[in-house]
Amino acid sequence: MENWIGNTLYAEYIRERERAQVYESPSAFVTFKIAGEECLITNLYVKPEMRRGIVGVRFMASFKAHAMSLGAKKFFGIIRMNDAHKERMLSLALRVGFKIVETDTSMIVVGKE
Repeated sequence: MENWIGNTLYAEYIRERERAQVYESPSAFVTFKIAGEECLITNLYVKPEMRRGIVGVRFMASFKAHAMSLGAKKFFGIIRMNDAHKERMLSLALRVGFKIVETDTSMIVVGKE
């Protein structure tokens, strides 16, 4: 799977506005922030036609290797309860080894070491 550090206009925008990094492939992207050994995944998108297969799982494995090369050892993500795809996001997170860390009425926090 071909992946690269985001060089698109969207990636530029995310770096400037959110001070986050972008990791992309032709079928998916993730935005994230690394602080010390912790990586916070702020957005994840997989093209709709690629969601039924293992593209998301392979992409996340590739992303994890990239983030680890930047010093990340612990990964966290927030799934908002008002997200139309929250079930799909939680399913992907669990399939790639994340565990539910905390929940409340507005979000689910997932984490992985």
